[in-house]
Amino acid sequence: MALSAPGPDAVGWVAFAAVVTAFCSASQDIAIDAYRIEAAPDERQAACAAAYVFGYRVGMLIAGSWGALQTTAAGLSVAKPTSLALSWFESRIDKERLFAARFFSVIDTPAAPSSTESSL
Repeated sequence: MALSAPGPDAVGWVAFAAVVTAFCSASQDIAIDAYRIEAAPDERQAACAAAYVFGYRVGMLIAGSWGALQTTAAGLSVAKPTSLALSWFESRIDKERLFAARFFSVIDTPAAPSSTESSL
């Protein structure tokens, strides 16, 4: 799917890949169940089924946790530098705002009359 170009032709390939993936997944599930049934005696079937379900759930938990850890690490690798850049820009903006306020207050304030102007 990653090698197909986006467009209307890709829909057919994606649908085909989905059907093949579903078929392979179902075939693997049937093969594992058949092996479990053939490998253990009848009185151990419940324990084997429980072990299968337990392994499936642990696998799903690990897979989900790994994905969450990866996204957290990737997110932090972007978020931390972005946060530092934002803090730096905000401090620069505050400094420029103070400079502009002082500058305009000096320009806006009328000058005090000098001693030569008052004697005229």
